[in-house]
Amino acid sequence: MTGQFAIEPHVGVGLVRFGMRADEVEGLLGSPLATVKNHSGEQEALWNGWKVCYGPGGGVVEIIVMHPSRAVLGEVDLLTAPDPVSVVLLEDPDAIEHAGMVFFRKIDVAMMVFENLEDLSVGVFAPGRWTPDMLADFQPFGRK
Repeated sequence: MTGQFAIEPHVGVGLVRFGMRADEVEGLLGSPLATVKNHSGEQEALWNGWKVCYGPGGGVVEIIVMHPSRAVLGEVDLLTAPDPVSVVLLEDPDAIEHAGMVFFRKIDVAMMVFENLEDLSVGVFAPGRWTPDMLADFQPFGRK
């Protein structure tokens, strides 16, 4: 599933909404390329450029968008912008970071950057997905 998809913080990405069940998501995106269990035992479905995680109740709790798809916040595609973190900092200047992830708590969006911007992925999370204990090792974001 590739294309350009609008991020709606606390709601979802494109037509995929938090709380949707797997059959509803597959009705929108088609059959996933793979379905796996993550380290927490939750089901994750993978498409080309998408990963959707279903929480214990069976509804969508996180959506990860990566190349070749496009994740648009406002007017900017975060996966092709030259400085995507600065774009999201305008929405939430109190970001935190840990191990290559910058998390914007106010809007429940994270950006994972590893070696270079081609490896960038954008995570959009259901409200309450990130608990304080999960964020314990994060520090205030600071440009290096």
